[in-house]
Amino acid sequence: MPRTRGFDTKEKAAEAWNTWAGRIREIPQQEYNELNDNLQRDYPIENGKLIMPDGDHAFGDLVIAEPGGYESPWPRIYLSDYANAEEGCYNDDMFVVYKLRARWRLIEKDHPLLKRKLQKIINENDRNNKTLNERLSEWNKLLAGSGFPEFEENDLRGADLSGLSLMPTSDRTVNLRRANLSYSECHLLSIKHGYLYESTCTGLKGVQLDLSQCSCHGADFSFSYLPQSTFVEADLGFAQFKDSVIALSSFDGANCHGANFSSSLARKCSFGCVKTDSNKTICADLSGIKWDDRTRFEEAIFNELLRQQNKELYEYIEAIRVGRTIGKDVLSSIEAKPGIFGFSIDLRALLAGLQRWYKDIKKKGS
Repeated sequence: MPRTRGFDTKEKAAEAWNTWAGRIREIPQQEYNELNDNLQRDYPIENGKLIMPDGDHAFGDLVIAEPGGYESPWPRIYLSDYANAEEGCYNDDMFVVYKLRARWRLIEKDHPLLKRKLQKIINENDRNNKTLNERLSEWNKLLAGSGFPEFEENDLRGADLSGLSLMPTSDRTVNLRRANLSYSECHLLSIKHGYLYESTCTGLKGVQLDLSQCSCHGADFSFSYLPQSTFVEADLGFAQFKDSVIALSSFDGANCHGANFSSSLARKCSFGCVKTDSNKTICADLSGIKWDDRTRFEEAIFNELLRQQNKELYEYIEAIRVGRTIGKDVLSSIEAKPGIFGFSIDLRALLAGLQRWYKDIKKKGS
């Protein structure tokens, strides 16, 4: 969840949050880049070797900025990364997640230049990821013996792609087929004609991510933070959005057949219809989707075909709209009380994690 900067009083912090323009306007990509490209990024490297930071310098979060944008904490990890790693939701612990993000600083210390390099490589990538993997192999020479994890095949884990526009230059599509984008920073990232078939995007951070008309069949966006994102006319068949924050996102005209929205925060999402250039109307397909008692559909918009596509979901949504209860399942979902932008974090567990981080770094340094 985004936070404010430090203020002298709670009243000043509350005023900054309640009057922040980003609550009612979309952030332009150029504005985001002008702000974030000039931020001083952590550089936990000395003589080409990883120097693990203490807990205070390992964690971060989005910070709201004027006139309505965000400051990204990359390469620091989010508090949600700590929670997800501790609960076994990730394949990696919080130390590995940090290393996967921070390793890109060794590849190129000039942050805007690194993003331009990644933009060029991805735009020119081929279906079999040969172009990408050749460059990753070259970069592994820099990572060897550094203490950072070396790149695997199709490996873009932890990269900062925020504020980029990806468009194909050597093929008909932006090829990210079976790419691993887990733990990556993708705020305001726009991909045109993207092919993300069975890509792994676990723990992705992407406010206003735009994957309109992209093929994301079988992609895994579990445990991701994707509010205000756009999936218009995208192929999301059998995609995973488990435990993800997708509030205020648009799935208009998208194929969501078989997609899994279990425990996701889908409040105020839109699953409506769109008109194509040929004046054909396409409605979001919600047939066969999965959800559970923790999925939050409050104030979501559905198209008129929902009753035909998915009668069970239609009846569930109608029950929400008229305020009826559906046994203990609904009561348990209400008790969860997630916020509009993210789920609450156990502060005691977070403190324990910070203490463990300190102890681990101290032990390694002794």
